[in-house]
Amino acid sequence: MIMFIYTICAALVNFAISMIFLSSAPLSNSFSTFLWILQFSLVNYGISSIIFSLKSFYIKKEEYKHEITFKEILFKTISNIHNLALISFIGYILAYTLLFSPTYFVAIASFTISGYGGFDTINEAFKQLFRRRKFFVYTIPYITAGLLTVAISVFSLGYIPETDILSYPLILSIAIAVQWILHSIALRKTVEEYISWGLKICVFCGSQVPIEARYCGNCGNRLKS
Repeated sequence: MIMFIYTICAALVNFAISMIFLSSAPLSNSFSTFLWILQFSLVNYGISSIIFSLKSFYIKKEEYKHEITFKEILFKTISNIHNLALISFIGYILAYTLLFSPTYFVAIASFTISGYGGFDTINEAFKQLFRRRKFFVYTIPYITAGLLTVAISVFSLGYIPETDILSYPLILSIAIAVQWILHSIALRKTVEEYISWGLKICVFCGSQVPIEARYCGNCGNRLKS
């Protein structure tokens, strides 16, 4: 039930953001509309990363049976806004490469599950991606479906009469909300796989160590942020 609530929150927040930005956007041309969506997607990623962090911490709590309250989870998320901002920005850039788009979800897992911070989350995410190919399987279908949903909705506007132009933002906002529902599913699968695998990667020497390890057993460097 809690997982469902986080998913719905992600959808509603992104629907609201899209309505705000699209209400004043030039929607007469499909290409310019798509470019406009790409521009404000950074805001979507920024706000959604907060929700996804809360969701990921909740999954960790359930999997490890940790006694941690929502207040503590919220504090961990808010106090690491700078880390989430970095993950959001890199995730936004890589989202449209498709091949590297799973980096965003693995980086969220790296931050919340393994305790990495800063560029270490991105570094470890890349290493995990090519060490554990299942992350591609669990994310790319949902990312692709999300992008197609938005693209189809954008180009379908050309077939809607101009008299219904007020419905354009609504249609696009619904499509973007659906996209983030799919992203939320991808995140859950990524975090569960990350926990199930049970190993994180040392960003210094590339060795695999237990998720809860604070130091690398191979090179001795500190791994937690």
